[in-house]
Amino acid sequence: MSREGLYNERADATGRDSKIRVNLDKTSTRPIRAIGLLLILQAIGLVGIATFDLWQVDWQQVQLEFSPQPQEGLEITLDSPQEQEVGLEATRAIEVAIRFLPSVVLAILGALGFLFFSRRGWLLAALAQTLSLWACLQLYYEWNPGFIYPVMLYCILIVLYLNSYNVRVVFHSGRKPVRQSATERDLEVARDS
Repeated sequence: MSREGLYNERADATGRDSKIRVNLDKTSTRPIRAIGLLLILQAIGLVGIATFDLWQVDWQQVQLEFSPQPQEGLEITLDSPQEQEVGLEATRAIEVAIRFLPSVVLAILGALGFLFFSRRGWLLAALAQTLSLWACLQLYYEWNPGFIYPVMLYCILIVLYLNSYNVRVVFHSGRKPVRQSATERDLEVARDS
């Protein structure tokens, strides 16, 4: 992708899709590339949190029994109180990994979308933040781990940055209605006056 321009899809007067070239200078691509790098950093951080939680469990004390029937699923057998505590830690670690997995995937896809200037990148990044915040809220109400506060703050800051003017102007530059009828023009003139 060259830095001289970016193609933005827009419908022409015939209703068919056409490509209109939007000129971008080097400074206007910085926020887009920054968001892409921040999303990659978020995915690495979430994978790091899940990996750290999984490494903290003593898996030799946990006996996993997996049943191929979908109703039974994965069971952790517990005999003593110490094994129950280890089993609870294992369950929480697996839960954190599973809850953050969709947001990690969407963050990586959104980062790639931003780095390659795809309009879908913004939507994927917003969905990744939504899923991350949802996972943090669920974890907060279940057992309140301390790592969710920085994750929630990071998600909120990314959402604010996604909605900043510098990011929106690249993806929504020059979008106007394709064809206005006489009544729509009259309504627009009446609103302006």
